[in-house]
Amino acid sequence: GVAKVKSSGQDDYAAFTAPFSTAAGYITTSLDINLSAVQATGDYFAHLSNPAGTTTSFYQRLFARSAGPNQFQLGLLDPSGTGSATTWGTTLLNLNTPYHVDIRWNFVTGGSNNDTFALSVGGSPYLTHAWTSATPEPTALAAGNLRQGSSATAPTVDVDNLVVNAIPEPTTLAMLAFGLVGLFFRVNRRLG
Repeated sequence: GVAKVKSSGQDDYAAFTAPFSTAAGYITTSLDINLSAVQATGDYFAHLSNPAGTTTSFYQRLFARSAGPNQFQLGLLDPSGTGSATTWGTTLLNLNTPYHVDIRWNFVTGGSNNDTFALSVGGSPYLTHAWTSATPEPTALAAGNLRQGSSATAPTVDVDNLVVNAIPEPTTLAMLAFGLVGLFFRVNRRLG
């Protein structure tokens, strides 16, 4: 099962079994993507949220934009808001080619607006991003999300094998694995 995220339509999410704190440790998000179309402006197609089902609090936004004939770049944004700026990777990726993407969100203690992110593609470093928004980091994360934006900005992308893992692991949840079927999520729990 693969989620086919088009350039317009509905958004969907899967709530974690229990929200987890961002007070310490880090979270990893892994997914397989295959983009068939991108737009010059670009838009995000996957993110985390708190609370589950929110329509405003989106974090770790994964973007794609066109970068020449049949090529694109991935970008990352903490949340939107005052001061927010998307960091774009410099390596060009090819349309109609499968890629495995990993994002590590490091929760930095001792202050606010200081978390960092590292995105890799196929196991190779692709970009790093530091918190840019004036909006403080969330105290918890509660869901994984897919987003279909507008036809003027959004990519067309197949998403599969979406996995979100928190370290340290909450006592009630070791790992979440999302097997995506269409735009609906099947939630599996794996103990690690």
